[in-house]
Parts: sequence; C-alpha cells; structure tokens
Amino acid sequence: MEILEFVSNLVTPYGKVRYIFDHRGWIVWRRGTGDNVELLHIRVSEKRKGYGRELVNEMFAKLKEEPP
Repeated sequence: MEILEFVSNLVTPYGKVRYIFDHRGWIVWRRGTGDNVELLHIRVSEKRKGYGRELVNEMFAKLKEEPP
C-alpha cells in the first residue's frame, strides 16, 4: 500500500490520529476517552520478523513522549 492510499483509507476517516508507516508495516492509534488509547490498525509487511512488536513498542515510546 502506498502512503497516499494508506492516509486516505486508514488515517483520514478517524480524524486526529497518530501513526507509523515504514518498511515494517503500519500502526494507527488515537486518543480515546480519559487516559485511553485506541489502537485502530496494525499490519506488518512480513510475519514472524518481530515487526509487529517493534511497531507497538515504538507507539509506546511516542505515547511516553506525548501522553494522552
């Protein structure tokens, strides 16, 4: 999936979201109610490479920098 298609299909419909999109795949999340975070999408480019774990850990690092 190209970045423009990714943004128009999986980011724009959800309003203000944060995301990571790179060679590993993508992860999309947004602030929920209170201190909650909603994980909207996660997809990896190759299974069994640890990419999903890396994306989730990177999301957590970003949330630590900018908490909800």
